[in-house]
Parts: sequence; C-alpha cells; structure tokens
Amino acid sequence: MILINLYGKIEPIILSEKLGVGISNLYDEWLTGIVDDLKEEMLLREHFLETSKKYNFGDFKVSQYEPEKIVSNANWTDVLDGDVDYYLQVIASNLVQLEVLDFDKSLLQLKNSHLDSPTCEVQYPLKFIRFCHILTTSRSARTHCDTNIPFMTYNPDDLRSKPLILNFASSMINRENYLIAYYEKAIKSMKYVGKLIDNFLESDRDFWIFDYIVNSINESEDYNAYYLFKIMSLIEMLIINPNSNGRTHGELERKLPRFLRNELNDYEDRELFCQIARKLRNKIAHGDFEAFQKLLEEYRANFMKDFLYDEFEYSVESWTINSICLSLKSALSEILFEFFSNKEGFKRFQNS
Repeated sequence: MILINLYGKIEPIILSEKLGVGISNLYDEWLTGIVDDLKEEMLLREHFLETSKKYNFGDFKVSQYEPEKIVSNANWTDVLDGDVDYYLQVIASNLVQLEVLDFDKSLLQLKNSHLDSPTCEVQYPLKFIRFCHILTTSRSARTHCDTNIPFMTYNPDDLRSKPLILNFASSMINRENYLIAYYEKAIKSMKYVGKLIDNFLESDRDFWIFDYIVNSINESEDYNAYYLFKIMSLIEMLIINPNSNGRTHGELERKLPRFLRNELNDYEDRELFCQIARKLRNKIAHGDFEAFQKLLEEYRANFMKDFLYDEFEYSVESWTINSICLSLKSALSEILFEFFSNKEGFKRFQNS
C-alpha cells in the first residue's frame, strides 16, 4: 500500500474493478507501524529546525508539527486533553491508502496467482498512480478530470525515503473547506481513470499491453539519453503501424505532430522535432554518440535559440535533453489518453 493525500474516515472504494485497485483507510494491524513513522517524522522535523537555527540557514517560521492542531482543524475528535500518542493514533486512523483491495477478482493474477506486489518488486499501487498521473496530464483529460489525481505522501516500503505524512496533512487540513471539496473531485477523477482502464481491458492481450505500458513509465524520470530512448520507443510502439516491419521514417513524422504541445505552432517545426527525436533514438540504439551530439546541436539551433543555459544547474547537453524529453512526455500523455479512451479509433489511426 501507499498513502495518498486524501484524509478522513471513508468506506472502501474500488477504482478499477478489473484490477481490484481501490482506496480505504488503513487496516488496524498497520496503524501501530504508521504511528511510529509519524513519530520519526516529528523527530526529523525537530532536528531540521534545530540545525537551521544552529547554522543560521534562515528564519524558519514554521514550527514543529502539532498533531493536536491537525486533529482539531479536521474535527476528527472531541477529545481536547489527549497526549501526543493519542492524536497521532487519530491521524493514522484518518489516513487513506491506495491498495489492491480485491485481488481475488483482479487480472493481476495473470502475473502472479499469490499476491499483487511481490516483495522485491515495486508496489503495484505505486505503478498505478504513476500511470494515472501521466494519463491525466493530457489536455484532453482535463475535460473529464477537473482535479488532479492525488499524489503519494508516503511509501512504507521505501526505506530510503523520509516520512512526510504530517507535512502534507497539516498543509491540506489547514485550508478552510478545501479538504472535502478536494476529496470529492479527486475521487471523481480517480474513478474516471479506473473506468477507462476497465473499458479497455477486454482480453488477456489487453492486460499484457496495459501492463507493459504501466511498467514502461514506472521507472525513474531522470531526463537523460536513456530516458529519451525509452520514451521514444514507447511512443513508436503505440503509434506506428505494427505491420511496418520496424520502419518509422516518414510515418513517425506524419503521426506524432498531432500530439505535440502547442509551443510548436508550425507544422514544419513539429515535423522537424519528430525527425530529430527519431534520429536521436536510433543513434542511441546503435551507440553512435558522435552523431547524437550533432543532432543535439541541430535541436538547439532550431528550438533553443534564445534559451539561457545555467550551467551551474545542468550541462548544456542536459538542458537540451530535458527540453526534448518534456515535449515527448507531454505528447505521450496525449497519446495514452486517446489510446485508452478511444480504443477502436486509435487502432485505425495506428494502422493508417
């Protein structure tokens, strides 16, 4: 399970019937462990504030977390004289998890008949929410999802991460009337994505395609040459005619421009962008990094003429790859939304 930025006592809600993914409050047996994580977060916050004062890092006006204030603002209890442990227990019982709630009916059994998230693999709920985020960042999705998909606030399985549960909770709960309104809209958006997925999953083949996509976008998003190669390969898999025997020249330049962001206004610019991106992908695949650098120079000459490079932050190469990857990621979100919302229409487009 992972925690997301929704709060309050809720009944379990299945978001995708065919995957069995849903949200609920924490199971009773997990509350003690989460309370310990909340205590760890308070200690880390106290250490941060003391260190900031000691080394004069700045005037931090945000005090230590006050669990009783969080509980009071959210109206989660009438008890006014409880100790810290009591208020942390109340907070933990009002946290919301994203989890595979109905594994018995889930298509995830095609991968593993025993459990949805083997212990040495990334948790499936985390893969699911990352997929939801990229799908709903498309312009087309905004007409259906008027609130962003909730984000992860804590992953108990990630031993390298610091808990930020109270940090997010105190921020959201202190905003008047925001919590309930956000909850209702966020649930609506998540249910919409779940419905899209369920409508798409009509066969085992559909599941394997979906699973490949989910795993492809789950990996690190450090914008480097490998990420560029990976995202271009996924885009090509989705839009290129599967009967074209791997030849993408011409077809990519014809199909990809319709999904590119509005900053590339001229069709010629979009076509040139697609041509450079396709060539970059091929040069990486064949290890021709001399030609790769020349293509980056061509991209800068055409699309980054007035860009101010801060080489204390990134190298010029990294700035260039970042720019390309951001455009490709935006295009991918548009492609994925159409792929899942218009299955038959997209198939015709793919075969055209």
